[in-house]
Amino acid sequence: MDNQAFFYIDGIPTKGEWFDLDTISGWDEVEQQLADKFDTEIDEVLCADVEGLAKHFYASSSDSFSMTEWLEFRESKDSIGLADEVIDAYMENMGSSCDLDDILEAYQGQFDSDEDFAIDLLEQTGDIAALPGHLSYYFDYEKYARDLMMGDFFAVNGYYFRNL
Repeated sequence: MDNQAFFYIDGIPTKGEWFDLDTISGWDEVEQQLADKFDTEIDEVLCADVEGLAKHFYASSSDSFSMTEWLEFRESKDSIGLADEVIDAYMENMGSSCDLDDILEAYQGQFDSDEDFAIDLLEQTGDIAALPGHLSYYFDYEKYARDLMMGDFFAVNGYYFRNL
């Protein structure tokens, strides 16, 4: 997942460029590159568009980007060992203010359907094993999955999480 942002100078979008937010060191670097490229002094740097996880740190209503929060987040996200897509899915539901350790604790895996998730959960907990083999065919996995998703769990883009 590419984390990029389009920053521009003084409300003039033609005086802007895309930056790789995975390598940028902060506002000073953005301002310096824009000043050098457009050979001008800068009053204000605005953000017009953001891609990737960084979108959770962008306020389109004010063309602002929270660079400090992004840099802190970027530094700590690698320590939890989850793919950006998983983190993005959780943040879609919970917002950017979520704790990264919560994502790790809540993450259950990736599944094709709620029913597949429910079957996997039953197998992991051993609950379905308590039924004699021939009775397990009568278990309604679809209804069980629906009940799980009504409060205990949620899914975004095929990634499943437990509500903490």
